[in-house]
Formats: sequence, structure tokens, C-alpha cells
Amino acid sequence: YMYGNFFPIQSQIADAEGNSLALCLRAASEGQRKLIFENLPRSPYGLTIQVPLAFNSPFLLAGLSTEAMWAVAASADHNAHALLNALAAMIRSVALKYRDEDAALSADENAALMAVFLRGIAGVSHTPQGLKIAPCVPKGLKGPIAVTGIRHGRSSYDIIISGTGTGIASIDIDGRKLSSDTIPQMADGHHLIKISMRQEAGEDIAAMAAPVVISPVWAPATPHVRVSAETRRIRIINYSDSLSYAVFANGIRMDDITTGSYPLYRAKAYTELMMTPIASYRWTGYSPRPISYIPDGASVTVQAEHEVPAVSFVRSIRADHDSLVELSPEINTRLRLSADVAEEGDYIIDVRYADSPLGGTAALRTLLVNGRRCGVVVMPHLDADTGSKGFGFSNPLKATLRQGSNIISLDYIKPYNDNPDDPKNTVLIDYLRLIKL
Repeated sequence: YMYGNFFPIQSQIADAEGNSLALCLRAASEGQRKLIFENLPRSPYGLTIQVPLAFNSPFLLAGLSTEAMWAVAASADHNAHALLNALAAMIRSVALKYRDEDAALSADENAALMAVFLRGIAGVSHTPQGLKIAPCVPKGLKGPIAVTGIRHGRSSYDIIISGTGTGIASIDIDGRKLSSDTIPQMADGHHLIKISMRQEAGEDIAAMAAPVVISPVWAPATPHVRVSAETRRIRIINYSDSLSYAVFANGIRMDDITTGSYPLYRAKAYTELMMTPIASYRWTGYSPRPISYIPDGASVTVQAEHEVPAVSFVRSIRADHDSLVELSPEINTRLRLSADVAEEGDYIIDVRYADSPLGGTAALRTLLVNGRRCGVVVMPHLDADTGSKGFGFSNPLKATLRQGSNIISLDYIKPYNDNPDDPKNTVLIDYLRLIKL
């Protein structure tokens, strides 16, 4: 995945849930699927939430749902080895949990286990033509394997699978042999499906690429950086001589350094710098927030309160600051502002904001420039790291502005700007910032 600001970089930390979801939903191409299965490392106890783990984080396994998605995807690729590894990790996790006699699996955990047997091992999928069955039974599982109580239409089915492999030798339902791997719609009632499996050439577990199993690893510490206006250098406060640091300008890797500082230069246009730590054993950590350089005269600010009607809700919550405009699903659902720029062209637009006293997780609004939608502005709850005096900037969006006057608005548009996790969806706006690219 990508992270950063307007010029993001690709994370070198592999997210187990994201990769498993990409496999399960077949968002990954055939080549990508092969690379993920062969290269995403496992700990001896299963997938960790990410590889490497975040610096100083506890050892955390990915969980049953992630392993279940991995297993279902492995079954679709006839990768019995990967399926068996996922199943083993899940069984270990459940066994450890049930050491406590009062323990119980959650609904999601139960669903994950059922998915492995139903969609993974039995390979059952519902289609308009009926139940399609494509089992993947590792040699390590001695049958028969039974999956019972499957509902399809107005019928229910029990499936009993004998043998191992991914090749189907025979299928019969209620004692009648079928020539297809799809069970057609049956009469109402209960039916018994018996499947005999056979090993296909080259699918022996011993012949498959074994998963990469490594001891848990942690990423190097994220650099804490400080910019000196006097020396025009970026200084790494927590510099370590055991690490190197990759420097990115506008998303492009420009340099690798082994020193504790990096010189800045006067760029002619807006520039973002990011810096990732790299350990000698090849694991890469996260960059801190991008350092932005805005040339003199390249930005315009539009104060939110200047064009808000007097009857609108405007709150003064900072003794050292002008009034802030409150946006909520009921108040100022359209904040319409006028912006004058000296030059036509592409601009970055972001919003400086503060948290609402009502709290919440994130406020969402749609940005429109001269009546044209540019995207959704996301203003998450601010934490101690977001900057000075409790203010932060939203995600940046790109827009084309014309020379002279432009109309910019922040609109609350249902359902696109609804936040199920935060019904308040409220924020305090300071100003909009327009930066020439």
C-alpha cells in the first residue's frame, strides 16, 4: 500500500490481512498471487499482523479471519501446502484459547473456522446453477472429512470427502453418480453428497514451494526528524549508525545516507521529502510525516470564517486564534468560499482544521472547485503527533484553478460523506490552503 501525503511512497512492510484479502477476492493477478504465497513470511505460529512488525510493538498474530482468507485463496490455487499451514495456525490458536475453561470463540472466529472447511477444504461455492464443489484436501488430513448442514435454495446438504488431493475421482448424490462438479438444484429436503478424491500430478506437498518461516522480526525505528532553518538541514534526532536511510523527494527515491542529517535545497516548486530507515538485515521501517517545502508565493490561504453568514455557527475555541467554522451534518452543510489565484494551473488543496469539542473519529466532506467534484476530504481525529497547538491538515486533493476568482466549497453529501463509525461527523475549519504545483 501507499502512504504519505500528495506524493506517497510504497510501504515496504507487508500487511498480512491486506494480502490475504487481495488473494481471497482475487484482486491480485496470477503472478502477484504466486509471489505472495511464496514470499510472505510466516512466524512458526502463523502469520503476524505485518512483516516486519512495527518498531517496539508486541508480537501479534494476524488472527483466525486472516488465516481463513489465506486458506480459502490457497484452495482456489490448489495450494494444499499453504492451506495446511493456515489451518494448523488456526487450530493452535483455538487450542490455546480453550485452555481457559470459560473461553468461547466469537462469531467471527467461528465463521472463520467454518469458512476454511466449507470454502477451503470442501471448495464449496454457490452459483446460479447450483453448488460448485472444488475440494483441496492436503495429504496431512486423513479422511473422511464431513461438512454438514449446507443450505442452498430450499435444500440442505451433507458432504463427505474421502481421499486427498485436488482431483475429483467421483461424485454421487443420494447414491446417484454425477458427471459434473456442480450439484444442480435439488428437490426440497436433505441430500447426501459423497466425493472421492485423487492426487493430481505435481500436487504432492513435498513438491510444493514451502512457505518462508522466520522468527518474528521488528522494523527499525521511525526517524524523528527536525528541520533547521539556519543550517538548512534535516536532522535525525534518533539517528543510529547501524541503519541507513532512504530519502524520497516527491515519491522518488533520490538518495541513501548513513549520516544523521541531510541537506535541503531551494526547490523551484512544491516538494515533499520522506525518509525510511533500513536495517542491515534488509527490513525497512516507516517514514515520518512528509516534510513539505513551499516556495515563497506558491500558496494562498482562504480563511473559512470570512465568508460565512453571521447567522452561521462560528466558534472561538482558541484564545490565540481567530474564529473557527463548525461543520456538522446539520450545520454549514455547504461551506462556500471564494479564492483568487494569480496563475492558472494545477493546485494542491488541503484544509487546516481542529477537532470538534464533540469528539469523534473523522469528519468527511466533498471538495468542489467551480462546481466540479475533486474528491473527499478526510479530517481524522488529531493526536499528540499532529502538529502545533492542536491543528492538523487534511489529505491533499488536486484541482485545476483558473486565473482570478474561483469558487471552492466543502459539501456534506449523503451517503458519500457519511461515517458509520462517527455519526457526529463534526469538525472545526480554520482555512483552506492552495499550493501551486
